[in-house]
Amino acid sequence: MAESALRTMLTGSTSVTAVAGSRIYGPIGPDLPTYPLLTVQRISTVPWDTHDTAGTAAVARFQVSCWGDDFQSAMNLSGAVKGALDGLRSSTGVIDAIRWDGQRVIHGSDPGDNYLVALDFMVFYQES
Repeated sequence: MAESALRTMLTGSTSVTAVAGSRIYGPIGPDLPTYPLLTVQRISTVPWDTHDTAGTAAVARFQVSCWGDDFQSAMNLSGAVKGALDGLRSSTGVIDAIRWDGQRVIHGSDPGDNYLVALDFMVFYQES
């Protein structure tokens, strides 16, 4: 499954774990989090037919949300994630390639609000 392969790549990246430690979650993080952390969520999937077979490959948009208790920690984590994933060609047997497809910076207006850098990636992979 593409989700687990993507999370395995993130947990295996020393640059990501140097910033986030083991705080790499699925779509929903913990109720009382320690920052920085990241969440990974599939946004959409489209079949990607090849010349040889139809319906065995797909491209999915994933959002990797990099959360920090201040702007700099969210940006540091997003830089580590982008460096670890963008342009990656994997040997996992599931993911063929990953392409960075944009980012948004979001933060609350009240003091103490958390910062979020949401990165979008297009993930090309083989369905089983």
